[in-house]
Amino acid sequence: MGLKPARFYREIRVLVFESRQAVSLYSPKLYLCDAQWNNLYQVGPHLIFSPWGRRGLWVNEKMIRADGLYFQSDQNIFRVQDKIFRGKMIIRNHQGVLQVINQLPLEEYLKSVVASEIGPGAPREALKAQAVIARSFAVWHMREHYDQDYDMGLPEHAQAYEGKSAENSLSDEAVEETKDVILIRHGKPFPTFFHTCCGGWTVEAQEVWPNISTEVPSGVKCSGCLEGNPIQWKYSIELCEFRNKLNVNGYQIPPEFQMIVYRDEETQRVKFLKVGGLLIPAAKFRNMLGPASLKSTFFKAVLGKKYLEFKGRGWGHGVGLCQKGAIQLAKDGMSYRKILKYYYPASQCGKGSSKNLKLKIKKLSFYE
Repeated sequence: MGLKPARFYREIRVLVFESRQAVSLYSPKLYLCDAQWNNLYQVGPHLIFSPWGRRGLWVNEKMIRADGLYFQSDQNIFRVQDKIFRGKMIIRNHQGVLQVINQLPLEEYLKSVVASEIGPGAPREALKAQAVIARSFAVWHMREHYDQDYDMGLPEHAQAYEGKSAENSLSDEAVEETKDVILIRHGKPFPTFFHTCCGGWTVEAQEVWPNISTEVPSGVKCSGCLEGNPIQWKYSIELCEFRNKLNVNGYQIPPEFQMIVYRDEETQRVKFLKVGGLLIPAAKFRNMLGPASLKSTFFKAVLGKKYLEFKGRGWGHGVGLCQKGAIQLAKDGMSYRKILKYYYPASQCGKGSSKNLKLKIKKLSFYE
């Protein structure tokens, strides 16, 4: 049975570590709490956790028959491994895997996310646009996962979150100046996807995640990305390795094969590839080769005798806001509200409270 969150919270719960190995937790004045965050007694200050079986925990070499423990400190600051976090901590054993969940106020979480995602050196209006979409993405997750053990998964699978050490005064100001502002569609929050660099056109969410049920605004031409010179990349892979990657994903490719690339007529982004007679969606093809290698679906491919070579532009899935484009639009003088309208044309700005996760949303004009 999963851990139940404190009876209610306006705070977000973020999975920050997941490991089968030991994890350390440190705070000068550390308290063990009940699930409602009432202090039970002081412990620590330095605790080392590891999973015991599928339900218990080893804590400083002592066995605890509990699948989860709650901790807070008088300063609301923790060091977990080599990172510093604000808020509170939940340590749990999930089927033999140790999970560390950081619970903290949403606005404090966002100060780290904005700096971690777009970087504190971005123009002010781009930072504010990032703050709104990061908040919107988090609020949508909080609504969707309120009855689960955490709202946001590991940072590499959700939003970049490096804790307190990533915070910066400029990104902090962007969060404060947009406090409680989120994007809504049909009166509700939606997953405001974003990425590093689209390469010139953003893409419809259904092309990347065919089974996505939430309505997400369609793709747009990204003049900001093209003006700011999109990221260029190259990738080369041996044919035997290439075939192995496709084979393990259910596409049996013969030793000798041909490859045909199908593009969107307007955007020239790759939509499908036919490899050895098998049709593969471009987003799935990218995931099979690895998103860190095949950085986007804007590419040209050359099939040689021993290698398959790719040359492309852009970085990321291409859905929603393009960070590189948003930075350029901000440099050109566009306000953060107009940047948001540009990338999410069917949405509106809203401002409201997430108490009990029942959002009371007041619509705002994009041009206020």
